[in-house]
Amino acid sequence: MDAITAFLQGDITEEIYMTPPPSFEQGEKVCRLNKAIYGLKQASRQWNKKLNTALLDIGLLRSKIDPCIYYRIINKQDILFISVYVDDLICFFNNENSMKNIKHKLLEKFHMKDMGRVKQCVGFRIKQEQNKISLDQSIYIEKILKRFNMSDCKPIWTPCEANIQLKKAEQDSEILRNIPYHEAVGCLLYLSQGTRPDIAYIVNSLSKYNNKPTAEHWSALKRILRYLKATVNYKLTFKKDDSEIVGYCDADWASQSEDRKSCTGYVFIFQGASISWCSKRQQTVALSSTEAEYMSLSASIQEALWLKQLQEEFWPELKSRPLLMYCDNQSCISLSGNESYHARSKHIDVRYHFIRKKVATNEINIKYKRTDHMVADVLTKGLHRPKHEVFTKAMGLRPGENVEICESNL
Repeated sequence: MDAITAFLQGDITEEIYMTPPPSFEQGEKVCRLNKAIYGLKQASRQWNKKLNTALLDIGLLRSKIDPCIYYRIINKQDILFISVYVDDLICFFNNENSMKNIKHKLLEKFHMKDMGRVKQCVGFRIKQEQNKISLDQSIYIEKILKRFNMSDCKPIWTPCEANIQLKKAEQDSEILRNIPYHEAVGCLLYLSQGTRPDIAYIVNSLSKYNNKPTAEHWSALKRILRYLKATVNYKLTFKKDDSEIVGYCDADWASQSEDRKSCTGYVFIFQGASISWCSKRQQTVALSSTEAEYMSLSASIQEALWLKQLQEEFWPELKSRPLLMYCDNQSCISLSGNESYHARSKHIDVRYHFIRKKVATNEINIKYKRTDHMVADVLTKGLHRPKHEVFTKAMGLRPGENVEICESNL
């Protein structure tokens, strides 16, 4: 559902005046606003407050964990969720009559359009099939390729070279001034955070050099575009099953040759595809691979606790079940469940040791997973094609229609 001129529907409580629009002046008079208008600083806030009040009045609850989610769960046969993005509402339901009732009440309170079955929202293309939902940004990718004149580029099947090492410019003469580097990185960041976790590592790495890009950085960025050309139709595909949320965390120790900071990577998979992922440089230098993995595990558990709270808010009966996390470092797993003193780990910041409490209270269950099966490995370094494709598939990315066209162009 889409609210028509949403900001004009908001109410204001302050006394606000505006200059009359051109050709509407009447002497020296000004206009006093009775309703919010576009351009008003508080317009978006007033619309959100009015929408929130309306949704609560019609019997929905607002999530305490994510304030953009409203829900009503009566029983297994009557479940309804509404997610809000400014003036767009996406409704999830399994009872047609309940949804019709909610829509009717919303249409009574606001000027809204019922857009029907969702097919596209905020640049995401959404396809629903029986027991399957897929998300992709193929239209957005095609726009990016066209914008940076890469529509006819030669496809490639990995977003970066294996174990790539990027370096900052040593001299001003190496810096490229007249290239759209900032714009390209910005476009790719939105893509990597939306439906393409497979490019998150290299996009994060390249974003460090926004101020002083070199020919090496520009070449690496164009390689991502070539990869997107080959995989333009890849989709995050969720399949209905009885699986629970599972997390994978990894770290590439001292991978950055410039400052020797490690890279943290984690991904959470639910219903066969990724629902949350991250690839970022650690704030401090780790003195061992165990310490690097421990800091990565700490970051991933923070996200795991948020996901667990969100899940338990809707289904309290899941509260007793720990969330499963996989790690490929046995020393790190041992450290997370053992509070004994050790000279090699005594320097680790106390804030990372909250892991032990979460393990002891059975909120998080950490298990070992071999590096060959560690899905988060693709979020910490560049990989060769066979390994990259295995982990990309494990994150739920599947080729859609017409992907064979890219293959035949190689």
